Amino acid sequence: AACVASFPDFRRYFRAKARLLGHEGALPWADLFAPVGKGARRWTYAEAEAYVINQFGTYSGRLADVAKRAMAGRWVDAEPRDGKRDGAFCMSMQADESRILMNFSGSFNSVQTLAHELGHAYHNVNLADRTALQRSTPMPFAETASIFSETLVTTAALDDAQGDDRLAMLDAFLENASQVVVDIHSRFFTESRIFELRARRELSVEELCETMRQAQLETYGDGLDPDKLHPYMWAMKPHYYSTRSFYNWPYTFGLLFGLGLYARYRADADAFRAGFDDLLAHTGMEGAADLGHRFGMDFASVDFWRGSLDVCRAQVDAFVAEVQSWCQRHSAAVRDVRAAHVEWCTYEELSAQTDGQSLEELIELVTTRRPTWRGLVTTRATREQRSATDFAGVPVTIEDSWRDRAYEHLVATGWSELYGRDSQQLQPVKQFLAGRRN
Repeated sequence: AACVASFPDFRRYFRAKARLLGHEGALPWADLFAPVGKGARRWTYAEAEAYVINQFGTYSGRLADVAKRAMAGRWVDAEPRDGKRDGAFCMSMQADESRILMNFSGSFNSVQTLAHELGHAYHNVNLADRTALQRSTPMPFAETASIFSETLVTTAALDDAQGDDRLAMLDAFLENASQVVVDIHSRFFTESRIFELRARRELSVEELCETMRQAQLETYGDGLDPDKLHPYMWAMKPHYYSTRSFYNWPYTFGLLFGLGLYARYRADADAFRAGFDDLLAHTGMEGAADLGHRFGMDFASVDFWRGSLDVCRAQVDAFVAEVQSWCQRHSAAVRDVRAAHVEWCTYEELSAQTDGQSLEELIELVTTRRPTWRGLVTTRATREQRSATDFAGVPVTIEDSWRDRAYEHLVATGWSELYGRDSQQLQPVKQFLAGRRN
């Protein structure tokens, strides 16, 4: 019930992302994982290692030490290589060691993945003294330490991030959360209905696709374009063909349990630290209710799950606000650059069409028609040469992150016809855009 109640919030995220990517209305399925934040920071692997270790250290030295051991002991295979599978996982090895496979791409999403998998390694450290059977963790608890560790890093990064960086980080969090909460629910609906129908007869490909499509409509709602869904998801998702039915629901439990634990940590850090390692050491020995009661969590209460989803709602609110701000600033930048384009062309046309007038008379004519040009300093060597104009007096401000986009729009709407896209005559425009920064 708590997950279903959160669907409208995730739909707000999908629609905001659609707007950011230039779609009218809802988001096409193909753009669910489209990157956002054109100027977002790129991370080196060394930077990611240092950042994760540092943020782990804000929680405890023990968590940070496990990450340091992993890096020093080369537990992590993070290099993308031809033939190497995608995805990420952590496997317990000898004693309390683990091995991690991932593909580090330089995005913040990769930093989150590194933190997530190192959280699994920390879980394995806490289970190391248990027997083989006691180390076997039920799937709902397999994500406990990993979600908590990832949330530590994500929250810290968001606190410091601005602009495109913040936009990309929020999107990375919500991209994952929406898959775990919304998409997994659609998979649950699909699997349930296929079992029900298949008990009576075989199903055609068309029926399987329609079942998948209806499940996506019910969960994603007006957040996704109904004409651009993924009806063949049943055919390509390997989870449907594993040895477990309803394989995916533990991920939803794990995410919300991990977020709930993080909320407890923020409320009382000392009490949380005192009990978290012991909880991890008992994940193969106790049931969900008993483990939850260690931190006052009642899994039978909708309020607990709603509280975890409130973390997601807050991130949706932040993402929607960032998109709104981005769109407003970008629209203003494009409007201003279009105005500069019109005024520049006006000057060039007048200079070409007006014979016998001095440069001073021409400037007076232009500034009379375009008052914002009164502060311009214009030089012109001969009538045969294009003007070189200093736009310093134009009252326009364009941030760095919008400048390239505005310039691309400008040359696509007339400048290339007048000067040629790579002409040196575009230098005044480039200088204008480069000089108008916050």
